[in-house]
Amino acid sequence: MFQRINFDKIIDDYTLNLVVTKDYMKAYLEISLDTDEIPDKNLTIEDIESFLREKEVVYGIQRNIIQDMIDSRVYQKSVMVAEADMPQKGDDGYIQYTHRIKNSISLNQDDKGNINFKELGWFVQVNKGDVLAKKIPPTKGKGGKNLKGEEIPAVSGKEAVFKYGKNVVESEDKTSLISTKEGRLEYAGDKLQVNDVLSIKGNIDTSTGNIHFGGDVVVNGDIKTGFEVNCAGSLEVNGVIEAANIVVGRDLVVKGGIQGNAKSSIKVSGSTICRFIENACVFSDGDIITDFVVHSNISCGSNLVVKGKKGLIVGGEIKVKNEINAQVIGSYMGTKTIIEIGLDPSQKNKLDAYRDELHSNEKKLKDLQPTIETGKQLLQRGLMDNIKKISFVKMLEDYNKTVQNISIVETEIQKIEKQLSEIRYGMMQVKDKIYPGVKITIGRYSRYIKDETGASKLYVQDGDIVIHKN
Repeated sequence: MFQRINFDKIIDDYTLNLVVTKDYMKAYLEISLDTDEIPDKNLTIEDIESFLREKEVVYGIQRNIIQDMIDSRVYQKSVMVAEADMPQKGDDGYIQYTHRIKNSISLNQDDKGNINFKELGWFVQVNKGDVLAKKIPPTKGKGGKNLKGEEIPAVSGKEAVFKYGKNVVESEDKTSLISTKEGRLEYAGDKLQVNDVLSIKGNIDTSTGNIHFGGDVVVNGDIKTGFEVNCAGSLEVNGVIEAANIVVGRDLVVKGGIQGNAKSSIKVSGSTICRFIENACVFSDGDIITDFVVHSNISCGSNLVVKGKKGLIVGGEIKVKNEINAQVIGSYMGTKTIIEIGLDPSQKNKLDAYRDELHSNEKKLKDLQPTIETGKQLLQRGLMDNIKKISFVKMLEDYNKTVQNISIVETEIQKIEKQLSEIRYGMMQVKDKIYPGVKITIGRYSRYIKDETGASKLYVQDGDIVIHKN
């Protein structure tokens, strides 16, 4: 509540009570009549204005309201009779960006289901010297005036602050952000930056050697068999990835497709988009979007979307964390196709590795036990010299260490298996058909497809995988 100041004045049979806010922004008047009889003299607007002036109320006086109080004999009621001009705060400054700053991928399909890989528009390329952002200054606002007629200064808006990272500088007048290099525009956290791009005009082959780069890489040709690409940023390939070893720190886009083999692998920390995947090992932490997958080992940390003209998954092992969406699963020939959904593929791979390690340690323990027992008997009979004792002690240490390793691995296996038992999410949507020969696992539940099934959804319900036909 605002603090107020009270003033009183008696004029003939009238008592005037003036209440003014302490900041002199508003004034309220109450008129009281001190007699029940009709007064000899009427109160005038000049009387009231004189009273207001005495109390320094000279601005913002509402004369029409005062006159109405007098004419209508408004008594014993407090009415606002003066109001100051409030100052208006200026608008805050802001940053106006000259380019789209969020990377996005737009997959456009024609009527035949073909994806246009030429117009993905998934990043913004800028040149050295380009203006990336402009600082729009704050406005000054508008001043006010209190009831005393004193000026109240305007309050300006706040000035915006540039936040930027590598390869970006402020202009000399501090009003713009300028790119210092050619590259891809990014918004990293809350900072605008330009990521350098390594552009390969042709193929990655003997003419280039292996590529290791700390930013984005664009390959205008193919990545040939046996070569390596390791980039911290995104990788865009306008041709085909053959049986090469690829490590990508962000997203992978292959406008051709991926033709691998058992000795090569592709590891992507972001999403993967390509025309097809054939005989390849692809590990992607984000989504995988493609036209078809044939006889491949796929590990997907989000969703596998097989769309387009074929929309086919056949053969190989497919591990997906969330959901699979495809046209056709398997083939009329009953091709073995293994699909696992629910657990993060990285955890599933850990589980498989732990099981292999456990089997190896248990075999080692089994092989050591006869030798350990023989050594104990020789030691008890005093038939072991010092050299054999040293060798036997080392063997015992190895045995005990193996036992300890088995305990550790079993604990890790139990943790992951517990996660598997608790999984209830995960789904596979098929728009056309599923052929026999497909095995689907969601969490710890498995189901073999024995009969050809039409468009349907597969998910866990009441402790089993159900097939809901669309």
